[in-house]
Amino acid sequence: MGLYPVKNTRLYEVVVNRIEDMIKTEKLKPGDKLPSERDMMELYNVSRSVIREAFRVLESKGVVKSRPGGGRYLATTTDHPMEMVSLYNIEYGTISDFIEARELIEADVARLACIRAERKDINRLKSIVNDLIYRDNLKLKEYREKDKDLEFHIALAEATHNFMLKEIMTIQIQFAKNLNIKNYINEKEWLGLCEDHMDILRAVEDKNIDKAQALIKKHIESLKSIILSEDISSRN
Repeated sequence: MGLYPVKNTRLYEVVVNRIEDMIKTEKLKPGDKLPSERDMMELYNVSRSVIREAFRVLESKGVVKSRPGGGRYLATTTDHPMEMVSLYNIEYGTISDFIEARELIEADVARLACIRAERKDINRLKSIVNDLIYRDNLKLKEYREKDKDLEFHIALAEATHNFMLKEIMTIQIQFAKNLNIKNYINEKEWLGLCEDHMDILRAVEDKNIDKAQALIKKHIESLKSIILSEDISSRN
């Protein structure tokens, strides 16, 4: 299985990294049963406490699922909330469902934002967009690495003044971060998606519901086209 003894002062982290590496290289797949604690101790040449701490970390990440009396298994997408899902254990259909849900929800978010957005909401959206407009290469790199572009969508949901829509959008955005969606998108494509926010903001500020909804749908469709393109595997 690619398991071998480890030597490090923080052994449990090394064990976690080794298991995650096997997941990423598909030596372990969703639903696979993991070796017992005793077997793991022998394979890694570490104590039981190290193995248990490693499993505690993996379970907190949603990567490993314990079954009473049945050992530990690599989690599947149905084993945990969607905000816990990570890139290496999702399937194509999961990404498609995620984008479809965003399109449905964000169209109504845009509509309500046009109706309810206050000046403070518009100012916040502008501040997020301005971070992109007034940019240099260093700031742009930070903007991308920190997923600051995704803050726009949460701020748009906040502008609806509906706490449930904000919570739903926050979960969706966290899901996007956990999926490392930007890894599927090259810098030129990513910048184009970010620049969509400027047009969406103008439509919301003008309270133009039809335009805002059309722009957000176009934005999500562009994202879908990029992520689910046939040559996506060649990007990573």
